[in-house]
Amino acid sequence: MTFKRILAAALAAVMACALFGCAAKDEKKPDAGQTAPGGGSRAEYTDADGKAYYFINGSLVGSLENGVFVSAVDESLPWDDDRRYHRYSFRELFSHEYVCFERDSALGAAHEAAIYTGEGPGGFSEEKTDTFAPYASRMEQDCFAVLPLPCELPEDFAGIYAPEYGFYVNISDEVRDLSEYPALATNHRGACLPDGLSWDNGYSERDEAAIARALETAGVVYGETDILTASGDFDSDGRTESVIFAGTAADAEGFLMLDADRSEVPFGLILYCDDNDEYETVYIRTGEPLTDITSHFRIFPEGIFDLDGDGSFEIAASSHEWEWGSTFVLSRNAAGAWDTVMTAEWGN
Repeated sequence: MTFKRILAAALAAVMACALFGCAAKDEKKPDAGQTAPGGGSRAEYTDADGKAYYFINGSLVGSLENGVFVSAVDESLPWDDDRRYHRYSFRELFSHEYVCFERDSALGAAHEAAIYTGEGPGGFSEEKTDTFAPYASRMEQDCFAVLPLPCELPEDFAGIYAPEYGFYVNISDEVRDLSEYPALATNHRGACLPDGLSWDNGYSERDEAAIARALETAGVVYGETDILTASGDFDSDGRTESVIFAGTAADAEGFLMLDADRSEVPFGLILYCDDNDEYETVYIRTGEPLTDITSHFRIFPEGIFDLDGDGSFEIAASSHEWEWGSTFVLSRNAAGAWDTVMTAEWGN
């Protein structure tokens, strides 16, 4: 089952590579009629305990509590510190109605959630299939409990917490595929997509120059680059902004295209371009020159959502490592800088 989990993550990475790589080959702007549907749509559902929970691409990244984002993982703490992982009881997680979004459209209310009840990454320290089976609408592959949403689990489940590492949940109208996840599933009443959201709408020479400046400022030697751009009203001011994702290009097999002779390094970069054409760096990560293939990574966009309904949109992305990775959410703080406010870890 662990292998199945890793395979699912690997397939997701390959699909992301295909999407990201294609974006770099087409620099043409789309017609206005190609704007994705669903922009600005808001969901109506309950928020029973005053907390909101967020699953990005199937991973529990964190919650909103008393108006503050809480991360599922505190990356400042070591791996063996129990405080590294925030505790979410299954009773609180699944007692709500959820709504789902793809990266460019609203999917509507979810009616089922499938969770892995076995041992290992994405599961528990000991199998809990028999514990969940009586409350599941059905079992899939003998160790995935499909719970109806909302699910009123008994008090005993208040002491059963989300697994600490690699916790995936399939939330949808009807769970049909255990390896496919919506871009976002949440119980927050005000979550929505930006107005006029459009993905893969090309990039300009100015965008390329801004990428080059950001990397050179960071002292990065880089070569071939994959670029993907999203546009929309990301600050609710009625005008269009852009978010640009750039990273080291990869070949058809997913290996990074780095020139060791030039000391090129892997990088992931996210830029925000306001409606006044000013660029700011939202996120940057760099690696070491080509020495060890297992130390390489790629950054992929997961979506741009207003997660807390305040009119300012968060950026969700993932970092795919060799056999593991993380999903993270970036939000602009009161000082105007971008912070990582929620993180999940997954893989082997």
